[in-house]
Amino acid sequence: MVPDSRVHPRRGRSGERHPPYLRFARDRGFRLCTGCAVDELLVEGGRVTGVRVGARTIRADAVIDATGAWAGRLRPASVPLPLQPFRRHLFVSGPLANPWPREAPFVWVWRDELYARREGDALLLSPCDETAHPPGCPPADPTAAELLAVTLARHAPGLGHLTLRRSWACLRTFAPDRRPVVGPDPTLTGLYHVAALGGFGVTTSAAIAEVAVLAMAGKPADWLDLAEVSPARLCGAGEMPAAKAAHRQ
Repeated sequence: MVPDSRVHPRRGRSGERHPPYLRFARDRGFRLCTGCAVDELLVEGGRVTGVRVGARTIRADAVIDATGAWAGRLRPASVPLPLQPFRRHLFVSGPLANPWPREAPFVWVWRDELYARREGDALLLSPCDETAHPPGCPPADPTAAELLAVTLARHAPGLGHLTLRRSWACLRTFAPDRRPVVGPDPTLTGLYHVAALGGFGVTTSAAIAEVAVLAMAGKPADWLDLAEVSPARLCGAGEMPAAKAAHRQ
């Protein structure tokens, strides 16, 4: 990021931050390449010097692993970071007879986990389920709709009549302590991690980017102890994070 720079989307939807972020970056020389899987991390003398993408070698002074569900796997296979992706389901309801007002807040029931917010003339809903899943594009599990119905009946019986227009599954990645992983790799100089944001990547992206820049520069943050999110805390952790509750397995 450019020092003292800020990006301010006009509206609050997290997905609406992508276009201004990309415009801001491209205006400053950033180049986005898609469909380029990184096959190998290049290391010389204990220092990262770039990546191999197919037959192409890309040299770099620093490599940032911010690969979501695949995060931590650029390190040697013998010492991956203990990060675990979990599958979660989302649903969009059919049109509401009385749509929620645009300024309506989102609803989140913490105990049994139910998430709901306005989505146009409908609602975006999730039973906040968690099932360990390998990196990739996860298929939707039909039983997730049953879990949503049970949760709605318990906490929002007035929404029990809703039809479901569409659904999909996504992956959210966590560290064993469920804190973000941001900062330099503890063993490979030149490798940095921005991972384990647990589904809040876009929402927290501006703050996390600031933390990453400070960590890369070796500077402290005035609002966060960087040791609390440092990848070094995971060395020797061994265990993989578990789902939060058995009823969401």
